[in-house]
Parts: sequence; C-alpha cells; structure tokens
Amino acid sequence: MYAIWLLFNKTDTKYLKKIIKEFSNEFDSPIFVPHITVYALLNLDIKLIKKIVKRSIQDIEPFIIEKSRIKESDEIWKTLFVEIKMNRELNAINNNLKFELIKSSKYKFSPHISLLYKKTKKKNRILSVKNLKIKTKFQIDKIGILKFSNNVNEWKIIKTIKF
Repeated sequence: MYAIWLLFNKTDTKYLKKIIKEFSNEFDSPIFVPHITVYALLNLDIKLIKKIVKRSIQDIEPFIIEKSRIKESDEIWKTLFVEIKMNRELNAINNNLKFELIKSSKYKFSPHISLLYKKTKKKNRILSVKNLKIKTKFQIDKIGILKFSNNVNEWKIIKTIKF
C-alpha cells in the first residue's frame, strides 16, 4: 500500500519535526516526517503511481498553506493535528489525483498536519491543544510517495518530486 504526501520546505520540516519530537517525548509515541496526506491506501504498481503523481503536480509551484485551527480526536491518525484551510493548490493536486485514482481508492481529503499518533485520554489531548502555540503559515515544496504500514516506524518515503 502507498500514500501520497505533500511535504514541507526544509525550514518548516525542521520546525514541525521539533514539535512532533516534543509530543513523542511527552506521550512515548513514534516520530515521523511532517506531511499532509493528499491521497492514501493505494494498492497499485509503483511505476503507475509515480506517473500519476508527476502529472498531478504539473504547473504547480511551491505554495503556502494556512492553519485553520488545532484539533484533537480519538482517531489514531488524527490524535493531535493542525487543520489546514483548503486553497487552490491543495484542491488542484487532490482533484488531479482523484481523477486518476478514484477507481483504486476513494480517499476523502481533509487537509491536516498530524503532530501525534497515539491513543491517549481526551483530557490530555485537550490540554495539549490548549497549550500548543504554532505558526499560521507553512510552505509546501514537494510531493512524496510513501510505502505505508500500520506501524509508523516502518513508513518509508520512496520517491520525492520537487515542484
């Protein structure tokens, strides 16, 4: 299985990774590459996925995304996360991917940056959200294809393409 991620520029990757590491230390949770999943759970040939991904970002330049709000949930993949405002580029990339991949996977795109993957008590999540101070804008400058596993420690980015 594969997932398609939007990836941050070097500065924002470092910034977000620091936050992820802090939560990892606090909650004994896995450390992972900051990302926005733009499409997921693809069980297709990797060569085909690479072609589709390259086509999906034609005419896309590095772009800015904006925070909507910080949220929490009891869903493992959204324990603590930054909800992102939809913009033209996010919409275009997702629509381009959906056009070619909808028959393979019906992924519902909900742009967000996960900061923690760990089952934890609601009161702990709410406190973390309340105490988290995070900047409002981030730059996306590449897209990546991830070899997905239910075990976060086994995730592996196998291809990145700069815009």
